[in-house]
Order: sequence, then structure tokens, then C-alpha cells
Amino acid sequence: MVLPGWSIIAYIIATLYVGYAVGGGYANGAANGALVGVVASIIGAILALIIGTAIAGLAAGLAAGIVGVIVGIIILGIVGAIFGAIGAAIKGE
Repeated sequence: MVLPGWSIIAYIIATLYVGYAVGGGYANGAANGALVGVVASIIGAILALIIGTAIAGLAAGLAAGIVGVIVGIIILGIVGAIFGAIGAAIKGE
């Protein structure tokens, strides 16, 4: 979260690992990678809510949290599914 470029790389590595570790083919790797994306977006939204509320007040914090959840679930879910499937492909099941 502190260095945005590194957090993206860490997220990609995490979803690759999840896809590799769960086994069961591409679909299972993609589903678990997407689940990592959903959980990561919820955690990011909670952090946005806390930080936004502390900096700009309650309304801005709630807006940041809601937008964080919506955008995060869409983007991180798709990216997580893609890299989860790639991780399953690396394992070769």
C-alpha cells in the first residue's frame, strides 16, 4: 500500500501462488484467484474508509470505501482470476 507499484506486483505474485497451490485446473485456479481479489478489495476498502474518514470526514470516507469496494471487486476480481488461471497452468494440472 505504501509503494503502489510494488503492491501490484505483490498482488500478482499472490494470485499466481494461489492458482498454483490450489490445483484442480484452470477453472479452480481462476475461481480462487478471483476470491483473493474480492478479499483484497474488501481490505482495501476498509483501509480507504479509515484513512478517508480520518483525513476528509465521514462522508468522504464512506464514499471512498464504497467506491473502493465496487472498483476493487471488478478490477481485482478479474485480474485475480486471470493470474490464478496462469498459476494453475504453471502447475500443469
